[in-house]
Amino acid sequence: MRQTVARQRERPGVFEMLTHFGRTLRLAGALLRDGRVSFLRKLVFIVPLLAVLVALLAPETAIAGVMSAILPVVGPAVDIPADAALDWISLGLLGFGLMRVFPLAILDEHYQRIFHQARVR
Repeated sequence: MRQTVARQRERPGVFEMLTHFGRTLRLAGALLRDGRVSFLRKLVFIVPLLAVLVALLAPETAIAGVMSAILPVVGPAVDIPADAALDWISLGLLGFGLMRVFPLAILDEHYQRIFHQARVR
């Protein structure tokens, strides 16, 4: 008699996604290319990430200059440099949080295939 054990759905773990950058990018790419995911969900995922990425990559002096021209009181306070590692970890956490916009079944399918290939049969 053969018993089948139902595979429990796993959500990606934040630590796993932050430490496996390449796999995380492959997971995001697979979800964005999947035709079963609506365009609106893809937009809700990518737009905030791009906005934060542009803010991270833009020179702080340019941002401070624009802010000081627009908001003379707050602008100079924005020029305080932030720790780069914290910025990139924040971007990763944002990406992890935004993964919730994708349907769980589709996310689980791609997650199992990319992160746990040996376990999927």
